[in-house]
Amino acid sequence: MCSPDLDEAGGATAGTAYGLLSFLGEGITHRRSSTEDPNLTKFCPVVEKGLVYLARHQARSRDKNDGYLGGGIRGHVLATMALCEAYGLSDDDRLKPHARLAIKCLANGQRPAEPKAAGRKAVGGGWPDPRGQSEDLTMTGWAVLALRAGQMGGVEIPTSALRDAEGFVESCAAGPDGARESRYADRPGGEERPEATAVGLLLRQVLGWKKTEPDLIAGCNRLLEVLPPERADRLGGSGYFFFATQALRNMEGENFDRWNHLMQQHLVRTQEREGPLGGSWSPGGDGGSRARSRMEATALSLMTLQVYYRQLPLYRALER
Repeated sequence: MCSPDLDEAGGATAGTAYGLLSFLGEGITHRRSSTEDPNLTKFCPVVEKGLVYLARHQARSRDKNDGYLGGGIRGHVLATMALCEAYGLSDDDRLKPHARLAIKCLANGQRPAEPKAAGRKAVGGGWPDPRGQSEDLTMTGWAVLALRAGQMGGVEIPTSALRDAEGFVESCAAGPDGARESRYADRPGGEERPEATAVGLLLRQVLGWKKTEPDLIAGCNRLLEVLPPERADRLGGSGYFFFATQALRNMEGENFDRWNHLMQQHLVRTQEREGPLGGSWSPGGDGGSRARSRMEATALSLMTLQVYYRQLPLYRALER
């Protein structure tokens, strides 16, 4: 499913999706913006062009690639999330069939989950890394966020996909004795890595852990040991920052306030100010498991800045 060789445009799908997600995070759709500010409404046609691009490049077939949006697994996952968010924000029924097909293809790409057997945990249930080799926690994290975007936007999703994904997250737990599920690795049996821990904790929240879960509290305290730097001239771990900011935002309180202050200061400080690259962030020195493009680094930075107003924390009580 979602093989890179199916997409002649290469990274165009992922780049388009990242751009759309950045605009959507500001409440800008192809129909309207969050305010009548002309500095925002001028981007509505840009969002429309991006959505049209995704829709026109969506595959229709009689196999598991039906609904494939291109760009390999990463491109398809991000584009699915963008379509679902755009539909949820705009209520444009023209987008729903594309979002539904994209989710269908996304679910087809999930590795089958094997039931628990005596003496071992369940295996499978995740999504593969971009090379399609092994299941990867970060890619699984993006896939779950895409499914949740569909669910929150009113698009039907296979709930079994979320259940199976939860089993994969559990299999990636890599914490110490007594708090095994407070830290996570990229894949089962691996060593703990900060970005994987941030992804794992966020998925635990999204998939049902309560705010009072001891391993969640311990894990968020672990994130606070890897704070955004107070002095830096390079961006650093943009993926870690994006996922950790969401997990800590859901917990709220003074710890998030401190994190958010440092995060905003760090991103403002490391943004390019002049020249043709002004306004972007450099992907150099990311510190992750792979190289990121400037577009990806910039989109992740913008989406990190948007976290605190993009959505309510999961645990906030609803007003009645």
